[in-house]
Amino acid sequence: MEHVRTQLARLNDAVRGVEPSLPRFRLNEGDILVLDHYRCWHGRDGRTGERKERWLRKLPSPGAPAALTPLA
Repeated sequence: MEHVRTQLARLNDAVRGVEPSLPRFRLNEGDILVLDHYRCWHGRDGRTGERKERWLRKLPSPGAPAALTPLA
């Protein structure tokens, strides 16, 4: 578990390091803020071209406790 704490501390340091350079602005009453979900939260350029649906299927891990296996 210590390696997780170490990695989280490194992430926190990295975020705090760039935070002062991030743009700041104030929204006034009646203003609207629109964010491109793909660019803001996924760190990539906006998507172009045909969109395809993707489905993830969770498979049980061998030896996983019954409580953690997906329902049928």
